[in-house]
Amino acid sequence: MTTTETEYPLHKLPIRPHPDTSYQVLPYPEPPPHLPAGHGGLVVRTWYRRRLMDKSPKVLPLPPMIGVDGRPALWGWGTALVVLPAGQHLVQAHLATAGSERMVTVAEGGIVTLEYAAPRNSSCRGVLGPPGQHQPGLSYGNTLFGILMVYLPLGAFVEAHDYPLYTVGYPAVASLPAAFIAAALIQRRLDRRARIRAAGLPVPAPAATAGGILQFLDGAPPPDPPEGCGAIALTSSFRTKVETAAGSWSPHVMSTWTSPPTVRIDGRPAPASWSTWWYPVPAGPHEIEVVEPAYARLRVEVVAGRTHYVHCRARIRIVRDRTDSHVVDQRATVTLRPDGPRRGRAKATTNRIVA
Repeated sequence: MTTTETEYPLHKLPIRPHPDTSYQVLPYPEPPPHLPAGHGGLVVRTWYRRRLMDKSPKVLPLPPMIGVDGRPALWGWGTALVVLPAGQHLVQAHLATAGSERMVTVAEGGIVTLEYAAPRNSSCRGVLGPPGQHQPGLSYGNTLFGILMVYLPLGAFVEAHDYPLYTVGYPAVASLPAAFIAAALIQRRLDRRARIRAAGLPVPAPAATAGGILQFLDGAPPPDPPEGCGAIALTSSFRTKVETAAGSWSPHVMSTWTSPPTVRIDGRPAPASWSTWWYPVPAGPHEIEVVEPAYARLRVEVVAGRTHYVHCRARIRIVRDRTDSHVVDQRATVTLRPDGPRRGRAKATTNRIVA
């Protein structure tokens, strides 16, 4: 048993540097951070609020991982500061069931604060944004409790007035699943709106294609392509399976960081991550290649004034040794396929790390 397992349960793990980090991580807010010349700070707070009915260990979230520019930095719950060179950085939050990303600009000597709200369940992903984020996802226990609190007075009313069951009772029972599904759909819509607000406007990246400056979207809607050009919106997602004799609650499994894909457009490297990027390109045929974690290729005929959506889906298999100390095998497959605009603006497939 590891020190992490004996000190804390994984759902209560205090925030700390990731085992594979290369960044300097400082406690926050005490002591006051001392930032080197040419550097700034990124403060990240990760949190999860348990609801009234969320008492089972199976619904407790595992510690999130915070990465910067494709490399892990933090792991756990709480607040910490990452020392970064001044400039633009892509901040990524990976959970065992989902992830979120945000582009930030760190000024020299300045501090940027972000907050990651973990999801209430595995059917959605968390939200990474400025402080004040709402926890996404539907609380199943609380929702069922609320529905029952509405239906119990209705049942008492029916019994008091001696209504026949087939006129009120049976329809009321039949409508219970419909009420639960309606609550889930409403919560999903609210979460999507909150995620778009957290993502903000599309962020220009310090790179360009033949059609102009590319932009990081995440949940934001795409801009209009430049005149005479079209665009490609590439959404990347992954599913990582870790095989180990130590079991799925091993800290080595839960701290497994999945590096972003390596993408080329028409043979030129293009920034990419496990989110959505928008690449303006001239009208005509273009070739998208994914080099890592495995090779895949797709040819897209771009029409001027139109954004074409593409989904990159990676399946990664990692095998650890019996002592759970190192990786003995790692394999991956990647597929590229055209996608729809609604799916392209959001996460096409939930990112997952399973054991």
